[in-house]
Amino acid sequence: MATTTKLITSSDILAVCTLEQSIDPFWLDSEILYCQEIYLKNLLTEELYYSFLDDYETLPLSAENQILYDRYIKFIGCYGTAYRSVVGNIQTQAENQGLMENRTDYSNVAKENERKQAFFLYEKCFHYQKQLGNFLLNNTVDYPDLDATKIVLESRVIA
Repeated sequence: MATTTKLITSSDILAVCTLEQSIDPFWLDSEILYCQEIYLKNLLTEELYYSFLDDYETLPLSAENQILYDRYIKFIGCYGTAYRSVVGNIQTQAENQGLMENRTDYSNVAKENERKQAFFLYEKCFHYQKQLGNFLLNNTVDYPDLDATKIVLESRVIA
């Protein structure tokens, strides 16, 4: 089951994340749904994920889902999407340059800063994922659609 419901916007991402390089908001928008699928769906489990999306489409959110959104989902979506966008921006720059590479101190520092920023954004996303997983495991009664046996908190997959 695919969905087109975006839980965040490019404006949300830019409000939550400080990005060192300029990234086109269109690029951010194009990554949001993919990031929801890879950073949220598996953690929430499929049933809770789709239940949350249904609730989100008919705002206002239930009290339980509002807690999830305000404390975790918004940040996972923002940091995860920003991470994917920064990595995509780095890849685009590398592909556009082909075999040519600028060998100035400035260009080397800029590339290193982009890599550091990508790592920082991914770490923030993972932090909120782990916090959300722990919260859900401690509050399973409030989320009947959650399949707690499917939550894995220690696995990191950089996508």
